[in-house]
Amino acid sequence: MRAPTELHRRGGPDRTGPPGWAGPADGRVLAFRRRSGLPVRRRRRLLGLLRQLAVALALVGIPAAALGWSATSPRFALARMDVETTERVNRAWVEERLAHLRGRNLVWMSMRKVERTLAEHPWIGGVELSKSLPDRLRVAVVERRPVAVLEAAEGRFHVDEEGRVIAPVDAAGEPPGEAGRAGGRLVLKESPPDGGAPGWEREPALRRALEAATALSRVDPGWGGALSEVEILGEEDLVLRTRELPFPLLVEAGAVEQRVRAMVEMLPELLARVPEPARVDLRFENRMVIRRGEVYGQTG
Repeated sequence: MRAPTELHRRGGPDRTGPPGWAGPADGRVLAFRRRSGLPVRRRRRLLGLLRQLAVALALVGIPAAALGWSATSPRFALARMDVETTERVNRAWVEERLAHLRGRNLVWMSMRKVERTLAEHPWIGGVELSKSLPDRLRVAVVERRPVAVLEAAEGRFHVDEEGRVIAPVDAAGEPPGEAGRAGGRLVLKESPPDGGAPGWEREPALRRALEAATALSRVDPGWGGALSEVEILGEEDLVLRTRELPFPLLVEAGAVEQRVRAMVEMLPELLARVPEPARVDLRFENRMVIRRGEVYGQTG
């Protein structure tokens, strides 16, 4: 190793080190550089946050802009309606009720409001709606199905399977039915005490009458199929008249199937004791009350 020169020991005239400090072997002095700006790690973190913010703005902003455009663009104004109706629901009535919707924005149109508007028709039980963008609305009407005819003090009315009154019966438009049936449908005759005391509710009573008819069919399909009339005497009391039996059955709603099955087992004995009963009362548990004219008999 060679000995340091005087210049190396003392430094040159342009030295920047402290006294006695020797620079590099070749006599060059390395300048000291300061870092400027943010540290690299912090700068990368900031860039990552900015990228996430940009993505979030794109995810929110683009759909918002699209929705705003769809709400104001005339391209989505309702121009056409495809309407499917039924026998008792007139197409012209549906189009008239929905005429105020033409020209309105289809994307933001409330289908529930359309349903409520069409529900005003007594024969419409439901509506199937679908939007066909950009400008078409499809409407398919579901008609309520009448299963019985109500005979009440104020007239005759169609009744659906849920016991709801639909509309008055138009005798001229009714098809011919079987004997004792209206238009081939079961007759529900309303005969509540005193014409319907306070608290009398028609719809639940009609529903119980239809359930009684179904229960009779479960016991004997022939009897149920020949059932011509259910007379409603009160909240729970019903009279069933079927052409398969020579006498009507006075029953309690909710206990029809059980009591009629018990009667079937005792029917031979019943007819042997009372050949021509006027009515068989099945409202009592474990016994039957048989009426022949003005005379009552009991068996059980």
